[in-house]
Amino acid sequence: MGGLRLFVLKTSFLLAPLRRQHETLNPKLCTNKWNTEAKQQLGTLLMITRVVATLQVITRLQHRYQARGAKLGTMEASITQEAQRSRLRELVRTLPNDTSWEQAWQEGISPWNLRGVTPAITHLVKENNLREGRYLVPGCGLGYDVVALASEKRHVVGLDISKTSLEKARELASGNPNAQFVEFVNADFFTYVPPAAAAAFDAIFDYTFFCALDPSLRPEWAKKTAELLAVDGELITLVYPLGEYEGGPPYAVSLQAYEEVLHPWGLTVSSCNDDIPSVEARKGREKLVRWIRLAAKA
Repeated sequence: MGGLRLFVLKTSFLLAPLRRQHETLNPKLCTNKWNTEAKQQLGTLLMITRVVATLQVITRLQHRYQARGAKLGTMEASITQEAQRSRLRELVRTLPNDTSWEQAWQEGISPWNLRGVTPAITHLVKENNLREGRYLVPGCGLGYDVVALASEKRHVVGLDISKTSLEKARELASGNPNAQFVEFVNADFFTYVPPAAAAAFDAIFDYTFFCALDPSLRPEWAKKTAELLAVDGELITLVYPLGEYEGGPPYAVSLQAYEEVLHPWGLTVSSCNDDIPSVEARKGREKLVRWIRLAAKA
């Protein structure tokens, strides 16, 4: 399309002298020979002018339909997301916890899935703003963040209740050099027990896990998080989706909702950042909050 626009502009520029000649031409003062040549030039000019006008119309139509196509594409994506959320809520409402999430992955229902590394994690890794040690990522799904967090100095456990999601996660991670520092574990977060020889986790990353839980389970989530996290360990939360509405998942969250269940277990906010990299659809709807576990239990 850019080439077509450039052609139209160049053609219009080249035709300008012919237009000026035609406008100043006085047929009464021309010889027959000159009059014939002028008529020929005029005919050529009119033909080219029609072609240019047609091309300009085509260019405008292309602009219009491209804009309309982009709008329709956005609408279709929104409709698909809403349909997936509706199906997920149906599964969570009608099936046991372990079965509902496995069924969702088998059906390809994953409206929370970014199909890539969370932008905030990419930023933290790039800025080297992460502590060393053992990490846990509950509800890790396809494991993009697990692999992104992993390094020689950070060994990461990706935990998920769905076997299907972890099969895909292992496949996706297999070609990544960070895979040697990753372990995927199929287990329920609330009953998960690390190997006896393993130390408590130095950091836990929560994103789209807290919001996936029924609010009645949040106190139990906080208790289990504290059990798994070392004293002086860090909980990194991407608080999403911010707002107030009924129903879920995802259930609406707030910083206060986290504080209410985490404070009794000795976790306190160390930093809160609204200005973080986000995908377009989540901008303004999430914040990065980091917590330190100051005591074994308040």
